[in-house]
Amino acid sequence: MKFKILFIVLLVVLGIGYVVFTVVTKSNNNDTNNTVTPGDNLQSGNPDLPIEPAALVVRKDLAMRLGVEEKKIVILEVAEKMWNNGCLGLEQRGEMCTEALVSGFRVLLAVDGKQYAYRTNKDGTVFRAEPGVVKTGEVINN
Repeated sequence: MKFKILFIVLLVVLGIGYVVFTVVTKSNNNDTNNTVTPGDNLQSGNPDLPIEPAALVVRKDLAMRLGVEEKKIVILEVAEKMWNNGCLGLEQRGEMCTEALVSGFRVLLAVDGKQYAYRTNKDGTVFRAEPGVVKTGEVINN
């Protein structure tokens, strides 16, 4: 009698373990399908992946500044930031900036082996290119 009860308990435990394993494995597989790694060209990649509108705005600006097609510019990183003023922390000499904190993004872009950084507000209506190229000696003039 004890053997039958132990056998039934063992079967129940194994069954529960199998169900949990299946659910966890399936959940992990779904998560990795949407993983974005640095260097992915988000525009030509999976169209279901969200791209911050602010990143698209600055990609368009960089394309105009450099005279290249937008699709050649890769969005490497979009990081949420809190800027210390309305000039996104990049005020020019003599420029008046609001003193309010501004939530936004730092967007890192790459084209032709060079990296460029922009600062934006949350919706991309205000943006500034960080002075210079992040990874080479070429300079972007604001």
